[in-house]
Amino acid sequence: MSQEMYDVIVIGGGYAGVTAVARLPRSARVALVDPKPNFVHRVHLHEHAAGGDIRVEKPFHQVLRRGVVHHRTSAVQVEPGIVRLGDGTTLRTRHILLTTGSDEPTPNGINSLASASKIRQRLAELRPGARIAIRGAGLTGIELAAEIAYRRPELTVHLNGRSPAGADLPERAHDYLRGTLETLGVVLDGTSPGADLHIDTTGFHYSPLTSASSLAEATPPRNATHGQLQVSATLESVPGIWGAGDAVQVAGQDHLRGGCAVAVPMGAHAADNIARALKDQPPRPLDFGYAVRCLSLGRRNGLILAVDPLNHPQKAFIPGLPGAWAKSMVCSAVLFASSPVFSTFAGMKRRSGLHRRAHT
Repeated sequence: MSQEMYDVIVIGGGYAGVTAVARLPRSARVALVDPKPNFVHRVHLHEHAAGGDIRVEKPFHQVLRRGVVHHRTSAVQVEPGIVRLGDGTTLRTRHILLTTGSDEPTPNGINSLASASKIRQRLAELRPGARIAIRGAGLTGIELAAEIAYRRPELTVHLNGRSPAGADLPERAHDYLRGTLETLGVVLDGTSPGADLHIDTTGFHYSPLTSASSLAEATPPRNATHGQLQVSATLESVPGIWGAGDAVQVAGQDHLRGGCAVAVPMGAHAADNIARALKDQPPRPLDFGYAVRCLSLGRRNGLILAVDPLNHPQKAFIPGLPGAWAKSMVCSAVLFASSPVFSTFAGMKRRSGLHRRAHT
């Protein structure tokens, strides 16, 4: 059984993982563990699933900075200082960063490229007049419903959720969102018996890595509802094991939700704290606050909504084509921020103010 030694091992090559790799010190010996050959730009998966001609993959060798070793296999066991891989290799390291995300494939979802590609294929086989039922009226469900309705107007799209689409939005933004969906032909809030295709966009689906290894015993109890790794405000779980992105729940910061808006700055912050630890300096707590909420509504409409640092919607919003353009720019910025050249911007974030309130 071969062994290799690193300063940092990052497990998972999503937004948080590649951002952290890009931001870690160049002097550090860094490895990425991910079985995929390519980075997947998940914010475009709803377009891919709906049949859009958009590139959602980029080879890791074009994403990772020079000197980073990519182990194309899965981590099967994690404990402080040790990562065991599916190919029998044992990696030793000073620090481990878990960024496994929430892209475990699901039969009827679009949370992974594999799942989204299956939905794309099934959509392509549907004949005019077919009905599609989308379960989950959150951001992903709304964007997918709008995208399918825009690209396939001969199909009928039903969008159903535990709460109506846009239920938490201020009145004008709520009316714009629902009006745009209805103009596209999306049927809102109704039942859809006998649908030809069911798509599930509810919840997140996390890697079983922690429960399949001694990491589950070494770290604090996992959240019983979500299955995320519990980390402190510094993003450290136990000494030498850190977490970032969708795969973790940060103590005392319940306003954080899954998605690239949090994963990129969280990956940058984890990298900065690991860099401090490598120099025997104390870590700093994450203090992240939101600024906007972005939605694409087909190719010609979008909604950019102002939110407060804790993600509560405000009245100001940008609709229509300017909103769609702004959403596209945000998606491009995410990919740039996670690259080695632009990783400095990943650390720029609005403050939540939680730590200030906790000390006043």
